Amino acid sequence: MMTRVTAPTRWPEARATRGMVAAPHVLAAEAGRAMFTAGGNALDAAIAAAATIAVVYPHMNSIGGDNFWLIYDARAGRLRALNACGRSAAAVDADAYRARYGTAMPVRGGAAAIMVPGVVSGWWEAHRTSRDALGSPIPWKRLLEDAVRHARDGFAVSPGQRRVTAGADALFAASAPAEVRSSFWPVYHPDRFADGRFVQADLAATLAAVSEGGDEEFYRGDLARRIVAGAHAVGSPLTLGDLAEHRADWVEPLRVRYRDGEATSFPPPTQGFAALAILALLDGFDVANLDDADYVHVIVEATKLAFEDRDRYLADPTMVTVPVERCLDAARLARRRSRISRRAAIAVGGPPADGDTIAIVTADAQGNAVSVIQSTYHEFGAAVVAGGTGVLLQNRGAFFSLDPGHPNALAPRKRTAHTLIPSIYMVGGRPRFVYGTMGGEGQPQTQAALVTRLVDRGLGPQAAVEAPRWLYGRTWGEPSKALRLESRFGDTVATALGQRGHDWPTAPWSAAPTHAPTAPHSAARPHDGGPPTGVRCALLRRARAGVRRRGPVPRRSWTDDSRRPPRRDHGRVAPLPEQRGTVRREPLRLGEGLLRALPGADRQDPPRRLRHGARSDRPAAVWPPGRRCRSRPRSRGTRPATPGGTQVRRVSVGRRHRNNRAGGALRRVRVLVVLFTPTFRSPLGGSGS
Repeated sequence: MMTRVTAPTRWPEARATRGMVAAPHVLAAEAGRAMFTAGGNALDAAIAAAATIAVVYPHMNSIGGDNFWLIYDARAGRLRALNACGRSAAAVDADAYRARYGTAMPVRGGAAAIMVPGVVSGWWEAHRTSRDALGSPIPWKRLLEDAVRHARDGFAVSPGQRRVTAGADALFAASAPAEVRSSFWPVYHPDRFADGRFVQADLAATLAAVSEGGDEEFYRGDLARRIVAGAHAVGSPLTLGDLAEHRADWVEPLRVRYRDGEATSFPPPTQGFAALAILALLDGFDVANLDDADYVHVIVEATKLAFEDRDRYLADPTMVTVPVERCLDAARLARRRSRISRRAAIAVGGPPADGDTIAIVTADAQGNAVSVIQSTYHEFGAAVVAGGTGVLLQNRGAFFSLDPGHPNALAPRKRTAHTLIPSIYMVGGRPRFVYGTMGGEGQPQTQAALVTRLVDRGLGPQAAVEAPRWLYGRTWGEPSKALRLESRFGDTVATALGQRGHDWPTAPWSAAPTHAPTAPHSAARPHDGGPPTGVRCALLRRARAGVRRRGPVPRRSWTDDSRRPPRRDHGRVAPLPEQRGTVRREPLRLGEGLLRALPGADRQDPPRRLRHGARSDRPAAVWPPGRRCRSRPRSRGTRPATPGGTQVRRVSVGRRHRNNRAGGALRRVRVLVVLFTPTFRSPLGGSGS
C-alpha cells in the first residue's frame, strides 16, 4: 500500500456535510446546492445545475445541445448511463453535402445545425429517475426555477464569455453567414451586454414552457413547432418529425479493471472506450515508480494506441458495428501494450476531435453520485438561434465524415461520434471518485492523468488536478499532432521526451492564452447544516498553473512528490462581518479570481480590504450561517474515517491554463472531481476523512 503523497497545493480545502455539487459557474453550483437544501438528492442537484449552466454559460453549452450522464443509484447499488444526444435530421443528404462542401462538414450556420437537441430529454429522464427510483420530493418545475430566473432577469457576464466572444471574431465579422447575423447577433453580439448584464428573454420563455410541459412540450408541443420553424428559417434541415421521434436512451456503462478498482465510462457513440483502453494499457506498467519523463511518455504512447481504435471504429452503434469488446479485450490489450517502448515514440496519425463542453459532478449523503457532460460542440455551437425561442443550436454534426466509407459517415437519423465522457472510478462496487473534464481529444488524457495520480502516485485530488499536464493530438483545427507540455515539467523532461521522438518544437513559457479562451470560473457548493450524517464533503480550490504569476517562473521540474515554485501570490482568508459564515479567499493581483460561489459573484463589486493588506473583489465560497469555518492553507493528508457508511470526502475543481512547448499556450480546461472515502482502506492509501 502506497503512502499518500501530501504535496503542497496552491489552493486549500473547505469541508461541509450532506452533499456537494461542482460546476464551471457559480450560479449553476448555487442552483444545485439549493436542491440539497430543499431535500433533494445528487441527481436533482445535477439537473438544476445543468439547466442553469445552459443559461449562464452559453459559449460552452446550451439547451440546444446534448448531454451524457453516469448515475450511481446507492439505493439499488447500480450504475446507469443515460444517452441524451440527438440524431441527425431525416432530410440530411450526404451527397448534397459532399457536392456543396467537398470533404469537410460545415461548422457554422444552418447547414451545420443538423442534430436534434438532446439536452432537455436528458434533464427529463434524469428527473423521472430521481422521482421514481430515488424518491425525490423535488418537482420538475422547481428544478428549472433558477435557470428561468437568470434568463429572465439577467446575470453578470462572466470574463470567460467575454473572452470567448472576443476570440470568435469571425462570428461577428461582416463575412459571417447571413443566418448567423440575423439570428445569432441579436442575442450574443458583444454590444448586447455592454452594460455588463446579459438578459435572454426568449430563452426564459422557452424554459418556462418546458418547466410547465416537460419534454413533451419541447419535442412534440407548440414549442417544438416554433423551434422547427426558427431552425428552418436559418437553413437547418430539422423537422417536427425529427424532434417528435427523439428519446433519451438508458445504456450499460463500460467497465475495465484498474488496480484494485474499476474504471467506468460511457459506451459509443462517445469515446469512453478509448479512455478506458488507456487505463487498461497502463495497468501493465508500474506507473507509481516512473519518473516524469517515463510517466508522460508511457501515457502518451497508450493514448496513441487507444486513439487508433477510436479513430477507426467510433460511430453510432445502432448504425454500424463498434467492436468495443474487442478493443477492451484483455488479451488484445496485452499484445498492443508490447508495442509501447520506453525508448521510442510510436508514429501515428488521426483526425482532430476538439470542441467545447462543461462537466458537472454531484454527490449526496446517501451515496448517490452523478457525472454529467453537456455540450454544443464548438463555442456557441452552430451560431444560429431557432427563431424567437432563444434555443442556440449545436453543431455536433460537424464531427460527421463526408467520406462514405467511414464508420462515422454522414447519414440521416444517425448519431455522430462524441468526445463527451462522464466517468466514475469504483471500488467495492461503490464510487470512489466521480470526475469529468472538458477538452475534446484531451478528455481521455486528462482523465488518465487524474486517475493515475490518484490511484498510483498517491496524490490527493487537488494535487492531482494541479500537477503539470500535457496534451497529445490535434486541437482547434491545427494540422499538427504534436505533444504539448506545460513548461513546469522543465527542460529535463522535455529533452528526454524529444530524444524519444515526440514531435514538439520548444516554445517559451507564456501566461497569455493563444488558443481559444476558457470559461470564466469554476464553482463548487458544499451543502451543510443539520445534524451530522456520517458524510463529509470537502471543497478543493481550482488549479491555475501559474496563470498571470508576477515575475519569472522558475524553470524547474515539479514532480509529483517535489516542492512547487515559491508561493508568492497566495490568497488570504478573512470572514466578512456582513456575510456571517462567509469565506473569501482570493489571489493577490491575479486578476481573474478563483472559485466563486456567492450570489451575484460576477458583479463588479468594489474591492474589499482584507487582513494582511490583501485586496479581494471576488468571493470564493459560502459557508452556512452558524457553522464553523474549516479551511486549511494546503493539503495535509487525511483524517480518520467516521465509522459506518460512505463518506464524500472532497471535491476538486480545477481550471488549468496549460502553457506548452508547441506553438504557444494550451487552452485552459476544467477538471471536476468528487472523491468518496469509504471506511475501508482504499488503493489511494490512508483512511478517509
